[in-house]
Amino acid sequence: MKYLVIGGFGFLGRHFLSRTNIQKSSTIITRKIPTDSFSQSNYLLSNNLDDKLIAEIAEKHDVLVHMATSSVPATGSILSEIYDNLFPTIDLIKKLTQYNPKLKVIFLSSGGQVYGNRFDKPIKETDLREPNSAYGYGKLMVENSLEFLARNEGLNVAILRVSNPIGRYQVSANQGIVNVAYNCIVKNRPLTIFGDGTETRDYIDADIVAKVIDDIAYRSFSFDVWNVGSGIGTSLSTMLTAIESITGKKIKLIKGERRKVDPIHAVLDVSKIENDLNYTLNTDLMTLLNKTLLEKTNI
Repeated sequence: MKYLVIGGFGFLGRHFLSRTNIQKSSTIITRKIPTDSFSQSNYLLSNNLDDKLIAEIAEKHDVLVHMATSSVPATGSILSEIYDNLFPTIDLIKKLTQYNPKLKVIFLSSGGQVYGNRFDKPIKETDLREPNSAYGYGKLMVENSLEFLARNEGLNVAILRVSNPIGRYQVSANQGIVNVAYNCIVKNRPLTIFGDGTETRDYIDADIVAKVIDDIAYRSFSFDVWNVGSGIGTSLSTMLTAIESITGKKIKLIKGERRKVDPIHAVLDVSKIENDLNYTLNTDLMTLLNKTLLEKTNI
């Protein structure tokens, strides 16, 4: 399987490329040149793409994996989502699939943001989608556009609504509670949280997400949607206590008001993906945290 990966040098992209043989059989479209070990990957700069090059790479690949975004849930606006994410995503996908109609498209959406904040039980793929953040609405606009193209132009599209992945390559200063808490411990800084700590999330191993992407790529689909998470809810307080237990360090907290963009309860029903792939996506929280924190110290 030959992959064309947009966002391959981001957090989840690096976990995906780290799978055996995937890096060698992939071409990454990126905005920035990597400066670490991933610089040996086969990549193209997005601002250098013209129609001739797009045609060439479309014909050479079997699957397009789109996992790039220019925003995070706490920031952004509807206009920036339209111009910075929706327009360039759909424009490139349309061009690539025009040159290679058989190209499969796997789009990574947000399981924690597209559904909104009206649920207190595991959320199914068929449940109502009412995102509270511009980020979530941006993901939903891309989903709807891809569904339209699948229905009217025959694109083969898989939507993966990913919950809250945890992994060694998440290094952004303001993204991912495990990563942010770890950095606060290392730098002896207080951690700012928004809410009272009862906010519940669905956490999943980023390496499992990478495996799911690879496995879905080998399936046949016209248009389908899968939740990708652990299916297990963990409160923020429980997560922070677990991190303290593993590191032996007390986390100093600054509590702010819960933000409108942050759901109180965001846990996915993953029965569909587990039935279709015939394996469980859940990993014991302490096992996942031990693995991630140990790997982060060795990157």
